[in-house]
Amino acid sequence: MSQVLAITVPIFLIIGVAYFAVRGGLVEQAGLKTMAGFVLNFALPALIIRALAARKLSEVADAAYFLVYGGASLVVFVAVYAIARGLRGRDQSASA
Repeated sequence: MSQVLAITVPIFLIIGVAYFAVRGGLVEQAGLKTMAGFVLNFALPALIIRALAARKLSEVADAAYFLVYGGASLVVFVAVYAIARGLRGRDQSASA
C-alpha cells in the first residue's frame, strides 16, 4: 500500500497545487492549459521513470503481468473492432 501511495500522492499534490493556484488567482485560466501540458508531457513521465529506475528490473518487468495486460488489451481491441466493423458498418481503417 505504501508503494502505491508513494507514486500517487505526488500526482495528486500536483493536481491540488494547480487547482488552488487557479482558484486563488495566481494562475490565469489560460495558463492552466500550459500547466496541464507540462504535467502530462514532462512531470508525470519523469515521475514514472524515476519510480521505475529505483526498482530492480525483475520487479518492474513481470512477464505474467505483461501477458495478462496484453491479452486483455487484445480482447478489448478485437471486441471494439468487431462492433465498429460489424454492427456499425464502418470500413477497416475507421474500425481500427
